[in-house]
Amino acid sequence: MDFQDLLQNIKDFFSNLWNKITEYVSENKMLSACIGALVVVILIALILLCAALKKPEAKGYERPLTLTEEMIVPPGPAVPDGYNPSRVTKEAWTSEEAEAWFTKPGTKELDDLSKANDRLVEEITGAAP
Repeated sequence: MDFQDLLQNIKDFFSNLWNKITEYVSENKMLSACIGALVVVILIALILLCAALKKPEAKGYERPLTLTEEMIVPPGPAVPDGYNPSRVTKEAWTSEEAEAWFTKPGTKELDDLSKANDRLVEEITGAAP
């Protein structure tokens, strides 16, 4: 089969299809008119839908921004003197650091912590059988 035979087969297929369609339309005029009208309505609806879904073009600024004064960066939070944002941490405090920074809890703080823990345990196990 060469290229000319392929073209002839395609031509014969479409001519047979056209003959069948014209024969069907001549036999069923009302149904064919309804189908044609339905196809036209669907095409119009698709065209309108595509037009409605088109994104509007982005508007640019109406007028350019003109500065009347130099822009000033707002002040940030002040960093105290001697503040180091990162440091190497030690594994343990020295006894001087412990005396300076660690406060031993009193009996009131320990009692409050104990009561809070008891309430938490009671809340967790309260509904358990």
